[in-house]
Amino acid sequence: MMFHLRLAVATLAWIFGTITLAQTTPGAVIENSRNGRQVQLTLRSGPHPFAGDYPVTVFLPPNYDTDTAAYPVFYTFDAFDAHLEHDVLVQENLIHPAIFVAIANKTSNSRSYDLTPSWSGTNTGGLEVFADLITRELKAYLDTHFRTRPEAASTGVIGISLGGLAACWLGYTHPGTFGMAGCHEPSLWWNGNQLLNRLQGDTTPKFATRFWIMAADQEYVSMWQNAKIGANALKQRGWIEGQDVAFCQAHNYPHNWEAVHSQARSMLHFFLRISPPELVGAELTNCHGPQLVPLRPTELGGAAYAYLDLHFRHDLRTTAINPLLTVADPRVVSLASPVLGQLVPAGSGWTTVSTTYDGFRAVIDVQGYSSGSASQPPTRPSPPAIIEQPASTTVAAGGNTTLAVAATGEGTLTYQWRRDGIAIVGATSAALTLNHVTVAQAGDYMAVVTNLSGSTASQVARLNITPLGPRVLAQPVSRSAAAGESVTMAMAATGDSPLAYQWFRNGHSITGATSATLNLAAITPADAGIYDCAVSAAGETLSRPAVLGVLPSAGARTAGTITTRPEWQDISHPNGNTYDQFLLTGAAGTLRPIPTRLRACRSSTRTRASSKSRCPVPARSRSYSTTPPARWPRPSTTRAGSST
Repeated sequence: MMFHLRLAVATLAWIFGTITLAQTTPGAVIENSRNGRQVQLTLRSGPHPFAGDYPVTVFLPPNYDTDTAAYPVFYTFDAFDAHLEHDVLVQENLIHPAIFVAIANKTSNSRSYDLTPSWSGTNTGGLEVFADLITRELKAYLDTHFRTRPEAASTGVIGISLGGLAACWLGYTHPGTFGMAGCHEPSLWWNGNQLLNRLQGDTTPKFATRFWIMAADQEYVSMWQNAKIGANALKQRGWIEGQDVAFCQAHNYPHNWEAVHSQARSMLHFFLRISPPELVGAELTNCHGPQLVPLRPTELGGAAYAYLDLHFRHDLRTTAINPLLTVADPRVVSLASPVLGQLVPAGSGWTTVSTTYDGFRAVIDVQGYSSGSASQPPTRPSPPAIIEQPASTTVAAGGNTTLAVAATGEGTLTYQWRRDGIAIVGATSAALTLNHVTVAQAGDYMAVVTNLSGSTASQVARLNITPLGPRVLAQPVSRSAAAGESVTMAMAATGDSPLAYQWFRNGHSITGATSATLNLAAITPADAGIYDCAVSAAGETLSRPAVLGVLPSAGARTAGTITTRPEWQDISHPNGNTYDQFLLTGAAGTLRPIPTRLRACRSSTRTRASSKSRCPVPARSRSYSTTPPARWPRPSTTRAGSST
């Protein structure tokens, strides 16, 4: 009786002591040293059940001392060194840099007190006290003495195990302070699944905190199951997978820091990414390790778990939270828990579990045994055999082509086409049709054919794309302006390769005029002439010529000799005339047509033989005097000194 009385008194003393601590003003932050990018701090804990202060290490981003930017901040429990993977991602230009604040534990007993949200045994239940200390002292100090972004969206917490529980709790219950929560192998079983039940049963609207939840497949069953159930609870309440919440299963790891480090790269990209990840493949795996294929429910304690791993470019991955799984033959296994991907044995034989995620199809074999015995497994069907290989081909850009494979095998055959080793989204039939191909689609193509027994890859077919020459979309337009004004002539073109431009005036290239737009500042009578542009990319194409007329000062003249080019023929001008060649005479910009007897003249490259007899000058001549005889006709629409 006396023992129980003492226990009750001790329990009350602990509870009231905890309440008193929650109302106590914490201590202060002391800076001890700076060594390059590392700053050593001491966080005075104030009244606390366990003596001592918290050692804190601040890891600054690589360019902190050379720029003026403000950075997001992550507070990490157990002194998690996420900054190591962070530096690699920053160097690869995949994430925005951040500051990491690693808070070390006082003692193991202190850790149990600081990282648990409620009282559930000796030395527990002090998370709110710890959170108040971090917010009121440590965060305030960092926001004052360092270039931080103090808003909740840029403030995160990261932890493992009890630290993962603490990160999830703070992100969920303090969204105004912590907008990112990295919950590695969180102890959601704490205090009778207290937080997990809240995630599932809470009816409050979705808020802005983003959650990364991770588990290892070799740890306690309740740990990895609760982690996925918690992620699914958030998704069902409105958090968007891949944007607001992500789940990741670490394969072949127990409950340790190595499991966390294996997924730190993907976690940091989720929170700090510069651009969204690019999905390159989806793979159904055994939850207990991808090497355990096929799934054998009988050997796995009467159940197996099929998880869908998502692979992204740059060695990033997550695990789909609740993919839609389909069992081909429910007589072999049945799907007991869609969220956990749990399969239970139903009979002997082989079947498959499959799903499609964002255009990628994934299939895994399942082997069942009769009478629950693994001593006499059923005969496995034969893998697919390729009977017709895809053929290499060459097609012009903009054209269409089809690659095809033919295969035979037992059961249902599924197909997945790959280009340069990467699965093509939606390419899941025996024939791959590509319409309006571009140069970027050239590469090595192959098909992977799968049935209950396994997969067989076809031979590689090389697809070559012949680029098209450039195509002019918009022609330059004839212009006129007074001397001293600025004039812009422009054209537009497209092509399958980078385009190069060169402008010409009167057949001569203009130095430095190598863009689609030609800017002429303060034009003079000497700028008058015929302009065109050559655009090249896997060939060359000329624009139509355009005329620039210049109105000079009174009395000035622009008479001169213009050497024409073969492509300058039948040029329509706004004045209503069609010109084979041009003479700029009289007041600048006045266009006078060449008389009929000269218009018939063609260079040897032109074909109008019937008119050669009328040429008064040799056909090879392309230069004419710019002083017109009086008998030359003048177009009725052209006046001396006009701006045409």
